[in-house]
Amino acid sequence: MKKYIAPLLLFIFTSILISCEKKDLKIYASINKKDSILILKIENTTEKDFLIEIPTLENFFYEDEFNEIGPEYFGPLTLLIMKKDSSDIKKYIALKCEGIEDHHTLNTNYPKFIDKKSSRKYYYKLVGYKSGRTILLKDDNFKTVIHNLNISVNDKRKEKLMKLKDQTCGNYTYFTGSIKFYPDKIILP
Repeated sequence: MKKYIAPLLLFIFTSILISCEKKDLKIYASINKKDSILILKIENTTEKDFLIEIPTLENFFYEDEFNEIGPEYFGPLTLLIMKKDSSDIKKYIALKCEGIEDHHTLNTNYPKFIDKKSSRKYYYKLVGYKSGRTILLKDDNFKTVIHNLNISVNDKRKEKLMKLKDQTCGNYTYFTGSIKFYPDKIILP
């Protein structure tokens, strides 16, 4: 009996440590059902100002489709169109940040600027979605993108990504940490 107690205690202790792992960013999700708006409140609990380019927070999977195709699938279903945040755009242009994409010429999502110990809300208009279906709130983080680039032969993009770990823009550090969504699933209205 005693030989089973030590492994059991080790398992419990490890489980507690994993569940208490500190995430750099927390993202709280809610839906305004009347207007079909997904609201993502990004909370920075650290002492660093972050410029967030990854995750993009633009692509989410329907839960049942994700389970069918598996996590190796590289083409998530785009459900959302972001309502552009003009303060992020102005800050990005004023600071002349050099990131992964050239946001000055592409019609893409601009990086998000989150100050230390603060939070910001971002709004996404749900378009062409399937009502009553569940979406998984997870997006590729920095480690996942690097892993996927290791599989492909896109060396220039990988080189640029690796430089972001030590790069800053003004007083903002490029975010390469970990995130957690609360909740991590949401039912569409």
